Amino acid sequence: MPFYKFKNKKTGRTFEKLLTFEEHDRYLENKDLVQVPTAFKIANLISSNENKVREQLWNTAQAGKKQSNWKDNRG
Repeated sequence: MPFYKFKNKKTGRTFEKLLTFEEHDRYLENKDLVQVPTAFKIANLISSNENKVREQLWNTAQAGKKQSNWKDNRG
């Protein structure tokens, strides 16, 4: 999902929102908001918790591989 930058015409405040394309269209129905042109940014969809789980699985697999290699090398 992309980030969009908006400006509130009444307050002058600018802010970013992470929205789907459909949410973006609905968001702009508010006539007090205008989209501010910016470089395209996409959110990182993988949360840090998912990264930690992936890392833990990788480390467990590597440890199992090392132990398996040790048993195979015993002769």
